[in-house]
Amino acid sequence: MIHIFKLMIIAVICACMTLAFTACSDPIATDTPTPGPSDGQSDAPEIDTELEYLRSGDEFRLYHWWLQPGQEEDEFSDDSIVSRYRQNTMSTLKNDYGVTIKFIPNTGSYWDQVRSSAYSGEPLADGMHGGSVANAIDHYWYLELPGSCLEPISDHNISFDDDAYWDVEQQKEFCTFNGKLYGFVMNTVGMKSVETAKVTFFNYNLIQSAGYTPSQLYQMVKDKTWNWEIFEDICSKVTDPDRGIYGTTWYDLGLQLAMSNNGKIVTESKNGDVFTGYDANSTKAWDFLKGLYDNGYTLPLTEGTYDQDIVGQFKSGNVAFMINHWRRSWDSGRVIENCGWLPVPMGPDATDYVSEELPGECFVIFKGCNNPDGLLKTMKMLYRPIYAKGSADNDQLFNSEVALYCEDQDSINFLYYLQDITVQSKAVYYGINWQYMGLESTSKILTGEVSASQYFESVAPVYNEMIDKVTRRDLQS
Repeated sequence: MIHIFKLMIIAVICACMTLAFTACSDPIATDTPTPGPSDGQSDAPEIDTELEYLRSGDEFRLYHWWLQPGQEEDEFSDDSIVSRYRQNTMSTLKNDYGVTIKFIPNTGSYWDQVRSSAYSGEPLADGMHGGSVANAIDHYWYLELPGSCLEPISDHNISFDDDAYWDVEQQKEFCTFNGKLYGFVMNTVGMKSVETAKVTFFNYNLIQSAGYTPSQLYQMVKDKTWNWEIFEDICSKVTDPDRGIYGTTWYDLGLQLAMSNNGKIVTESKNGDVFTGYDANSTKAWDFLKGLYDNGYTLPLTEGTYDQDIVGQFKSGNVAFMINHWRRSWDSGRVIENCGWLPVPMGPDATDYVSEELPGECFVIFKGCNNPDGLLKTMKMLYRPIYAKGSADNDQLFNSEVALYCEDQDSINFLYYLQDITVQSKAVYYGINWQYMGLESTSKILTGEVSASQYFESVAPVYNEMIDKVTRRDLQS
């Protein structure tokens, strides 16, 4: 069963991950170095000593799992700002340093063939986009052997410790094994920094029919009074089963309410991470959700059973609230109209809002690769985000993209705020989230078959086995 859920995780990540290589909005801007102190003289430009590892005549093979055979020459060929940046980088590498890049398409499986070739000593690729950082540990433990196919990045001379461009925190937490770095993770830029964040979508018309205005709700967020009580009040006032109108969808609501109440789904212990999603704060969240269900405020359990499905329910105007990734704001190429976004309402045991986001993307290099230092420098130049985190150019990109989706200043302000409350969830990393928020657990709890604390305590051994499987705790011991 664990294997099935692992395949589900990979499939969803590969289907849903909005890669940092896809189109962003124009206008294009250029990176500019931060000016140093002025003493009346121009500072000499800093010399990039890593360039010395680029060797004329080198060709580096990079595996992009989303490419199909025949698409290799078309990689980064669209006219997006990111693709133009990467095309310019490849031209610079070729014309100035004599270095070329060859993209390797999907080999028929996401990872097995390319990892197997590196393990056998005849790698099909030198480096690859390894998917979500949740995959990094699987790459490291290929064939259940530590580091069997990967080359340690930290054994070489190329640095990924500039947190303006690289997510140093995720690199340390998810891509460092036995004290060595095996994967690098780039920061997201523009609105990609909030694409996967979980938010509360709300329907303007239904909210107003309950006696609230969008501006009031956004003010509540600022005042830290947007909470479960207000959420329930609106649900109670809009629900009309005879008309097919409900307060909220239920999918993923249990997990997000638990997190919004400072629930600890996974906790670090002296022996490693363990499942603790039956703690008092999490249980209180499930009890609150059961109350919504018992009062008829949620969609029936037969409706809205996955995140794309509830988008259709929300677009139809049948529900006031939907918890989903912010990127669901556009559907089938069109922005969902007549809606706004809020954080998940704050629970009584929390002091601030949180928004769960999906993990970042990792890049690795293989054993037996050509010129590891030159390879890492090439990948660093190619995959580096187009703008530095916190730079004026990045803010300009964010501003230009925000304008495409927001109808009012309150929405714009919220999306800026959203960047500050996103958190990584270990539940997602271990794949526990799918069972914790899914139909089986939700239906048993909401229908009263079993209480939340009883149910999650009973399945804790299964969830801990999943954690053990991911971390290879038995192999490490």
